[in-house]
Amino acid sequence: MWKSAVLFCQLMSGRILLIDDEPPVLLTYTLILQQHGYEVTAAASTAEARSELSAGSFDIVICDLSIDGERGGFSLLDEARQRYPRTATFLLTGYASPEQSREAEENGITLLFKPIAVQDLLHALERRRKTA
Repeated sequence: MWKSAVLFCQLMSGRILLIDDEPPVLLTYTLILQQHGYEVTAAASTAEARSELSAGSFDIVICDLSIDGERGGFSLLDEARQRYPRTATFLLTGYASPEQSREAEENGITLLFKPIAVQDLLHALERRRKTA
């Protein structure tokens, strides 16, 4: 039994940079992801996120779409992928316009809609890790 639990955690583990300017959202998703074996670095602003991206690489970057304005999330994810092209990128949002949805799809960014069920979040992350 312990072997399967360890194997599951190894499959699910990875370094995540989570960016959201809403403290409850940031805390909730950080705790959920940590409980499922991910190493999570939380950033509450674009400045914090840029600092973390400069300090090291991440397997996954999840960013609020509307952080610091309309294009904030897209801009941060562009920076993350320029530094680390193999990083899986996600936008977290309550709403995305058709244009934003199209832009995300064209750029290989997965949209996650708030509130997202824990299992849906974990499945989305695992799907992207398998295709990376």
